Amino acid sequence: MNRLFDMAEQILISRVISSQFPLTGKSKLGLVSFCIAGLLFLVSLGFFITAAHIWYTQNFASETAAMLTGGTLLFISLMVSIVTALLLNIKRMRQEKMQEAVQSEVQTAIALVKEELAEPVSENPKTALLLASVAGYLAGKKIENRL
Repeated sequence: MNRLFDMAEQILISRVISSQFPLTGKSKLGLVSFCIAGLLFLVSLGFFITAAHIWYTQNFASETAAMLTGGTLLFISLMVSIVTALLLNIKRMRQEKMQEAVQSEVQTAIALVKEELAEPVSENPKTALLLASVAGYLAGKKIENRL
C-alpha cells in the first residue's frame, strides 16, 4: 500500500509544481485588471466609431456614411467573434489535454490498486467479499443520508 501513497504524493507534488493544481490561491487582481481593460476597450471603441462616423459624414453623403459606419461595426464584430472562437478552441484543447492526463493518472492508480489487492483477495476471498459488502453498505447509507 505504501507504493500507492508514494504515487499519490508524486502526482500531487507534480500538479502543485506545474501550476495545474486547482487550488492555486490566485488573487482577483488579474480579473479586476482585465475587467477594467475591457471596459476601457469598449469606451475607446465607442469613441473610434463616433470619430469614424463624423469623418464619414464630412466626406460622404449621410446614407453612405451610415453604410460605412455599419460596415465598420460589422467588421469589428466579426473580428471579435473570430478571436472569441479561437480562444474558446484553445481553452477546449487545454481542458481535453488535462482530462487525458487525469484519466491516465487514474488508470495508473487503479492498476496499482489492483496489483496491491490481487494477492490478499486471492488468498482470502471470503474476507475480501465481506469487506467489499460492508464498504458498499456504508457507502449506500452515506449516499442515502445525503439525499
